[in-house]
Amino acid sequence: MPTPFSFCPQCGDTLGERLIEQKLQRACRSPSCDYVWWNNPTPVVAGLIQVGEHVVLARNKAWPEERYSMITGFLDTEEHPEEALIRETKEELGLALIEHRFLGHYSFKASNQILIAYWARAEGTVIPGEEIASTRLYTLQQFASYDFGPFYIAAAIAKQWIASWPVHPRPPK
Repeated sequence: MPTPFSFCPQCGDTLGERLIEQKLQRACRSPSCDYVWWNNPTPVVAGLIQVGEHVVLARNKAWPEERYSMITGFLDTEEHPEEALIRETKEELGLALIEHRFLGHYSFKASNQILIAYWARAEGTVIPGEEIASTRLYTLQQFASYDFGPFYIAAAIAKQWIASWPVHPRPPK
């Protein structure tokens, strides 16, 4: 179980493995110290942003040209997920939220993250932030068949939202 550090942040002794609650955990080797590195998942907010009758998908600068997804961002210290959603929507898309609904939470084990997903309606003109290479607008019908490729969690969030269309807006027929 890798850690970002080798020494105890409480007493300075080395970290090693100890059996704690029937599981091997990284912990301080000193018998007088109770530090355990739990490696808890990092909370991340994910926003499925709708502007009018379109869904906005964005391409992070680090992604391949053809890959677009919903916006995501880490929560700041003491920040509520809904506050993070509002902040990330403004930072990444230049949009102001006017309503939002919780969709669910998703475990992204590969990055040790927990994604807290929302659908949100926003207003304004899309202005990509510094992390965003480009954006695309999809009609609700186009979005319903969008292929997220390797972004399987985004696909699951989208599928859940589409299944909830009696609650959320349906695409025009």
